[in-house]
Amino acid sequence: MSRLATGVLTFVVLASAGASAAPRFLATNMPEVHAVAGPPAGFDPVRASDEERASYGFPPPPDAVRAPESYAHWARAMRASRTRIVPKLAVSAVRHGAMRPAVMHPAIVHGLAATSSNWSGAVQTSSATSFGPLSYWIVGGNVTVPVAAQPFNSCTGGWLYDSAWFGLDGAQNYSSDVLQAGIDADAYCANGYTATNYDVWYEWAPGNGVTIQNMPVQPGDEIYFAVWALSPTQGAAFIVNDNTGQSAGFTIDPPAGTKLIGNSAEFITERPEVNNKLANLARYTLEIFTGGYIENNQNAPFFAGGPSLTDVTMLDNNGQPISVPHIVGGDTITILDEGSAQ
Repeated sequence: MSRLATGVLTFVVLASAGASAAPRFLATNMPEVHAVAGPPAGFDPVRASDEERASYGFPPPPDAVRAPESYAHWARAMRASRTRIVPKLAVSAVRHGAMRPAVMHPAIVHGLAATSSNWSGAVQTSSATSFGPLSYWIVGGNVTVPVAAQPFNSCTGGWLYDSAWFGLDGAQNYSSDVLQAGIDADAYCANGYTATNYDVWYEWAPGNGVTIQNMPVQPGDEIYFAVWALSPTQGAAFIVNDNTGQSAGFTIDPPAGTKLIGNSAEFITERPEVNNKLANLARYTLEIFTGGYIENNQNAPFFAGGPSLTDVTMLDNNGQPISVPHIVGGDTITILDEGSAQ
């Protein structure tokens, strides 16, 4: 039976099961985002039922039999999520978004390899043109926060940006929207002064990124993300810092006129847009995605290191590689900077 048929997709269905099963939503400082209150002490999200987990905003698990590695990452993150926060949100000047063609290299949306001016990583695509059985409805896994820096022996006179995220849509026609959540790792250098910025964020493009100000992260932290569709016009996200135990679960309404299609799902390192211009990529050295999984509405699983995903290499403004994926296999992909980004 598909996810579309079960009704597990939506929190609203749970309300019909009784008041005890309905989630308790908490207002945030943005009207399109509603946080879900955390569970009582002693609640075990791994042993709980799907309905009990959903009532506290936890993401559905990967299949423990067909996706044991991804399930293990999910279980560790759920049990690490000891401190639930109501996210304090701030619109960022940083905007992520759909995959862009690379300079002198048209993007390929099907096949073994592709190039892009803003994305690198792994992309799974389908032929869906509207949200339905072939659509991907959930993507999740861990990413490790890298150390952000300027290129070796260089001070650019400003900020360089790196984003790593999990998302749905944005890799091919019919879906210029992207429902996504991830980390930023940015580096500044000017006049002998250096600084870095690390944060977690969500975005439903074509809107701007929105940072979670009260969920700090630092290099070396393992952050678990799950992003999923409650319907074509409502998304959900769950974020856990495995190192600190902080977590946030919330629903997201899309920008006006935007609908999720689910014809792609991805694990991406990106140089985002800042002040309406594609930013230069920070030196991040290595980004590791582990436990990465995708599921469609027919319950078919796909994995970050799987053979059906398209590898995407990011090229700089001169058409040279600056961020390259390396498929480890199973649920793991590593992405390394090179060329002018080093």
